[in-house]
Parts: sequence; structure tokens; C-alpha cells
Amino acid sequence: MRERLSTGISSIYLAAGTKRSGIKVLLSCSVSRLIMQKTVLLILFLISPINLLAQPEARHIDKIIVPVVNEQKKALPYVTVELLRGKDSVLVKAGITDSSGFAIFEQVNNGVYLIRVSMVNYTSQHSALFQLPLTESSGQLSAIVLKPAAASLQEVTVTAKKPFIQQLPGKTIVNVDAAITNAGTTAMEVLEKSPGVTVDKDGNISLRGRAGVLIMIDNKPSYVSGTDLVNLLNSMSSSQIDVIELMTNPSAQYDAAGNAGIINIKTKKNRQKGFNGNINTSYGQGRYYKSNNSLQLNYRDGKFNYFLNYSMNANKGRTDLYALRTYYKEDRQTIEALLEQPSLMKGQGYNHTLRTGVDYFAGKKTTLGLGLNRMFFFRNNSVNNNASWLDAAGATDSVIHTQSTGRSKWKNAGINLNIRHSFNIRQELSADIDYLTYDIHGYQAFQNNLIGAAGYEEAFKGDLPSQINIFSVKADHHMQLSKKLTLESGAKSSHITTDNIAAYFYRDGAAWKEDRGKTNHFLYTESIHALYSNIEKKSDRWTLQAGLRYEFTNYKANQLGNSQQKDSAFSKNYNSLFPTASVNFETDSNHQFMFSTGRRIDRPAFQKLNPFLFIINKYTYEQGNSLIRPQYTWNMEFSHVFRNILTTTFGYSITKDYFSQLFLSNSDGTVIYTEGNFSRMRNFSVQV
Repeated sequence: MRERLSTGISSIYLAAGTKRSGIKVLLSCSVSRLIMQKTVLLILFLISPINLLAQPEARHIDKIIVPVVNEQKKALPYVTVELLRGKDSVLVKAGITDSSGFAIFEQVNNGVYLIRVSMVNYTSQHSALFQLPLTESSGQLSAIVLKPAAASLQEVTVTAKKPFIQQLPGKTIVNVDAAITNAGTTAMEVLEKSPGVTVDKDGNISLRGRAGVLIMIDNKPSYVSGTDLVNLLNSMSSSQIDVIELMTNPSAQYDAAGNAGIINIKTKKNRQKGFNGNINTSYGQGRYYKSNNSLQLNYRDGKFNYFLNYSMNANKGRTDLYALRTYYKEDRQTIEALLEQPSLMKGQGYNHTLRTGVDYFAGKKTTLGLGLNRMFFFRNNSVNNNASWLDAAGATDSVIHTQSTGRSKWKNAGINLNIRHSFNIRQELSADIDYLTYDIHGYQAFQNNLIGAAGYEEAFKGDLPSQINIFSVKADHHMQLSKKLTLESGAKSSHITTDNIAAYFYRDGAAWKEDRGKTNHFLYTESIHALYSNIEKKSDRWTLQAGLRYEFTNYKANQLGNSQQKDSAFSKNYNSLFPTASVNFETDSNHQFMFSTGRRIDRPAFQKLNPFLFIINKYTYEQGNSLIRPQYTWNMEFSHVFRNILTTTFGYSITKDYFSQLFLSNSDGTVIYTEGNFSRMRNFSVQV
């Protein structure tokens, strides 16, 4: 019995050793040859490590290719393919075969698996167990043959739907296509319906009650703010958007800008093999019309993937606005006069947006990409305004009627070069180079008429061209230190230049003359350099994340003067660290608890730094402030999610050098709107 047992063990070890060394040996289990076997075993056991070292390392395939065919060996598209864990048949990943009958699974952890394939009117089939990582030449499994079912149903309809809102660690996901009310809308209109997002009448966006949100498109900052950002979001059709990510405390991987957090808009991109496309069109009629239309095309063949997205939006709208100003005497209690200003504003615009590019799969681990985008936006508007001066009793003293018209032409072009390389299943490096340019041209015209016997007429107009150029480079490194531990690090550098002209004229009789008191030329450059590192640890119920980001900012501004205004220049350098941390705990399938904290920054936009006057109406002007400082915010949030349906969030933030609106009154009754810094602001919030 002992001899037989020893022989069996010898056979096992000999088979293992000879398989690795590339030698096939058939071993007789005869007891009479036991001594010889043990001798051979000893020799092979001693030389096996040498052979192992001499052999080249097996090439591990980081993806699984599953071909599915019918009984006639023809490829079957649209077959459901499931990757199951070998020990208990738990679902790991699922996919659908493409037009060539292939399903591909990438980045799967090592282990034992099997494949299950199913399709309506066919009998489900399973593959044999296989071990990952694969060492075959291509990673392709043997073809799985589906056979027709003995009894077929007449018709089966399968319906699947993503939830409109998903709560994930560190972010809230809005699946745009999941809500039918998003059909025919713009990106701005989708944001208005997103949880925790508010948009005021001027298009200013707040997240959970706090202004200062960084808007990103496909993980890249939009680099515009104010009216320009409103125009950008109103020009994007919701049919081009895949998901919207809401992050109040994003990780160190993202820019530190935006004290309220980040809204990341991810556009659709199809990489399915063959030719794919869809068309969306919509028309809405209220008091005025709106129409949103888009075309999406994609073609993938071999190593190339081509895509094209085009949208055209047109709309017309109106706004009724009422303003009442009260002027007090020096005691600040006795009313001296009132100014009543009802206004009717109408606007009409259209835009064309084109995004196109190509992805080149240089190998199984390297992908190169080129992206181009182009946008043209045009809008005109008109405002009718009656400014009625009233005495303290409310009696009308005088009325000034103001008519104004405006036009805005907005052109944007950009190019993106990107590369993604996977060293292995655990390590990946990506890099992006972006160049963007904005050509914005605005025009304003005002005419004021004092109604009455001593009436007068005055007229102004302004020509407001602006050029913005942005160049940025970034690199990100992703490393899977272990099965549940991930390290991310990277660097980014961006450079922005702007050239803004405000040329104002007033009418003198029949001639137009330059208004040198309001005309100016503003030049601005800004550079931001950043380094970051972020680590994430996952367990069965816990997800822990901590990161640190460093950013250095430098800007220079120069306001060119004229015969009535002197030149002025100012500059500033500053840097800071921005830590982040979050904890996510799932007690069971019903309850999820999350805590996050982080430090953020809001830099003043160049429009807020430019100290020139911008005319809103006869009695209202807007002016920048060259002395405004960046504001810094610490955010903390605690959330509870019940069944992924009900989310309750408690938030606290404290902001230093808080941006605040300032209204400065002049002796002639005009008001100048600007911004400045307050010491600090605290915000407490509860959201359900």
C-alpha cells in the first residue's frame, strides 16, 4: 500500500515538473520499477527549477474573446454572454456578441471561470471551466455552439431600464436617457432637474445650495463661466449626453477648482463593431418654439474606430422682470425716492455643434485617439424697459423708456490627442494634450428717451470681441497594488490667454463718437500646475479613499489705457494643498453610509478681475475687481442611502475669503454691481 501511494505521489510531481519544462513523459506505475522511477524523479526535481528559469515567461492575455456560432458554424450576433465564477456560478460580467459573433471581457481578476450563453429560441449552453490568466496566443476560447430550442415561443419582449439616479461612493450618477422628460432638452435643462442642482434666472449653477461649481465635459474643464457657460450648456443637446456625475467632494484626481464640487458631463461614445447610428429630433411649442436635433454615427472596423456627433438647436424665449429700488436719506430710514423698472426681454438663438474623431487600437494594450470639436452659437435679444422715478408717496416724477438690442456670436474649436497604454492587467498610463480656442463677439445698442416736455434722447452702442486660447497637458497613472488596493497619481499643466476689447460709442447728433471713459482693452494670462496622488482601499463592505493634490497658480493682467484712462497692470502667484478623504460602508443591501471631506478653491474668473464698466441698462453697470482674492472651502458631508431610492445628506462647509456680490450706489442714481471678498461664510445643509 505504501509503495503504491509513493508511486502515485511521484507521478503527480513528475507530471507537474515535466509540464513546466516542456517535456512529456509517460510514467509506468509498476511497482517493480519503483527504484528507477524515484531516481528519475530526483533528477527531474533538481533540474526543474533550472528549466523553469531558462524558459521564457508565459504571455498572459488580459482579455477573453468568446465566439458564438449556430449549428451551421455561422456567427450569431446579439447573444447574451455571461462570465461566471467557477466555484459557485456567480455572475461576474455580462455582455452581448457583436455583429461578428464575438463577446469580449477585459480586466478580469485571476481565477477559475466558465461561460454561459443564451438567446431567445435557443438552448442555453455552458463552456468548460478555464483558468485565468490565459496563456494562449490570442485569448480566444473555443467557439460555443447554440442549438435551436425544441419548442419556441412566438414572441418574447425583454425590457431593461437604468435607474434615473444612482448613488455610488463619492458621486451621484444621473442617467440622462433613463428619464423620458429629458427627450428634446439641452444640457442646462437636464441639470435643472438633477438632484441637488439649482439654476437661477441668469443661468448660475449651484450644487446643494452652494455656488461655485466646476463644470467639466468628458473629464475636462469647460474653462468658461457666466454667460459664456450658459451659452455652452444651452447649445448641448441631451441626446449627446450619456451620464452626468455630481461630485461634492471629488477625489484628488480632479481639479481642485469649484468650492461646491464638480459636475462632470460625459458624452456618448460607441465602440461597437460595424456601422451604427441614430437620429434624434424634437419640437416644443409654448408661447414660442424650441427644437433640438442630433445625429450620432460610429464605424469600427479592425484597428480603427470613427465617430461623429452633430447637433443643431434653435429656440426663442422671453423673460418678464420687475425691479424696485428704494433710495433713503442719510438717516437710512426716511424714503427719498423710488425707482420702478419693469422689463420685457426676448431672445432667439440657434447653434451647431460637431464632435468627431478616430481611435486607433495600436495593439492589445495601446490605444491612440484624436478628437476634434467645433461649435457655432448665435443669439440676439431685445429689452424694453420703463424706468419710473417716484417720490416718497409713490407719485410719478419722470419716466425714461429704454430700448436695447444685443447680438452674440460664439465660435469654439478644439483638438485632443490622447494615448492609453496598459502595461498589464494591474497598471495603466494615460495622457492627454488639449488645445481649445473661443472666439466670442458681442454687440450692444441702447437708446434712452425721457418722456415729457423736457424730454431728451440718448444712444450708446458697444462692440465687445473676445479671444480665449487654452493649452493643457496631463498624465495619469493607475496601479492595482493588490486585489483591493488601488493607487492613482498624475500631473497636469494648463495655460490660458485672453484678449478682450470693449469699444463703446455714443451718438452726438448724427455722428457716433468713441466713449473713452468706458472703452478698454484687457489682456490676461493664467498658468496652473498640479500634482496629485490618491489611494483607495476596498473590502466586502468598506471603501476607503484618501488623496492629496498640490496646485500652483500664476496670473498676469494688463488693462491698456487711452487718452482718458491710464494703463494698469497687476499679477499674483499663490499655491496650496488640497486633501480629500471619504469612507463608504454598506451594512446590507438596504443601507449605505457615506462620509466625505475635502478642501476646494475658487479662482476669480478673468471677467471678474477686469475693472472696466459693462452696461446693463441706463442705471445699472457691472464692473470687475482686480483686488479680489481666491476663496478656499472645507466641505464635509454625511449621507445615508436606503435601497438606492432615498438619500439623506447632512452637509457643512466653511469658506474663507468668500466671494460676495457688492452693489455700489453713485450720486447720479446709478448702481455698479461688482464682487468682493468677505471674511468667511458657513453653510449648513440637509437634503432628502
